[in-house]
Amino acid sequence: MEATPGYFYGGHNIAQGIFDLLGNIRVVIILREPVSRMFSFYKFQKSRLFIPKKMNFDGYVKKCEQFPVTKYRQQKNNPFMGIQGGYYSNFLPAWGDVFGSNLKVIFFDDLIANPIDCVKSIATWLDLEVSIYDGINLNIENRSINYNNKYFQSIALWMNNTYEMFFRRFPRIKNALRVLYYQINGTSFEETISLETRTYLLSHYSSYNRLLNNQLNIMGYRNLPDWLL
Repeated sequence: MEATPGYFYGGHNIAQGIFDLLGNIRVVIILREPVSRMFSFYKFQKSRLFIPKKMNFDGYVKKCEQFPVTKYRQQKNNPFMGIQGGYYSNFLPAWGDVFGSNLKVIFFDDLIANPIDCVKSIATWLDLEVSIYDGINLNIENRSINYNNKYFQSIALWMNNTYEMFFRRFPRIKNALRVLYYQINGTSFEETISLETRTYLLSHYSSYNRLLNNQLNIMGYRNLPDWLL
């Protein structure tokens, strides 16, 4: 199993390339309400030091709008793909065309509301044993945490990247170090989305969401989340 969300934006060429290389595999795509996804992406990029700490979300939205579509494929500009990343209807059809019934779309809303049932539904689709998930504790592993000191944050990021394979082998060590680090240099994100910006983004995404609704209906999905209705 391999998970890289960025593949989704590769379009038909990436989807077809994966199919040609790996053959008859299954693909799961998780879709989140675009405004919430953008705000989460903004906080993640800020925690990774790719966005200035002094830049607020309103400024980030304006910055994203300054980048033409042609520049989003450049890795250095990825942190400012916040708006573009919510245009799901631009990217989903290619995956459906290539993988057909081997593609499953789930919604972040369902994952949050009932994570065990959501994971079980994926396992059932993959013909995997589902009983192992009974009573399991599904923790949030990638929550974005703000920082107090940029220098300490850069060291922590370097250690995480450098010793990633070690931490994967010994997750308890990573969890203990993470808890300790957050106590020293971590702080919560106090910022929220202003009503004006939220209203603007909801309007901006409305046409893309309507198109996505139609695409998902054609693919056989009926129980869609509220943001798609």
